[in-house]
Amino acid sequence: GSSKMEWVKLDGSGEVEAFTHVIARPASFQQHDPYTIVICRLVDGVKILAWLKDAEMTRVNVGMKVKLAAGLNIEGEPTYWFEPF
Repeated sequence: GSSKMEWVKLDGSGEVEAFTHVIARPASFQQHDPYTIVICRLVDGVKILAWLKDAEMTRVNVGMKVKLAAGLNIEGEPTYWFEPF
C-alpha cells in the first residue's frame, strides 16, 4: 500500500441521495429518539453516510440541501452529521 496521502478540506455542502428513518431502534440506541440516516453527495463529489439532525422526518426528501457538521456525541466522542440548510 501507498503511504502517500494528503489532507483535503471539503466544502461540506451537498444534497441527500437516499435516506431511511429509524423508528425501531437497536437496543444500544434506545436512549435516542427515532432518527434519520442519509447518504449525501457533497459538491466535492464525495458520498457520506451520516445522521441527519434538526429536520422533521416528514420534510426529508431526496435532493434536500444539507451541510456537514462536526462535534461531540453524547458520550463526548468526536462525530459528524448533516443539517438542513
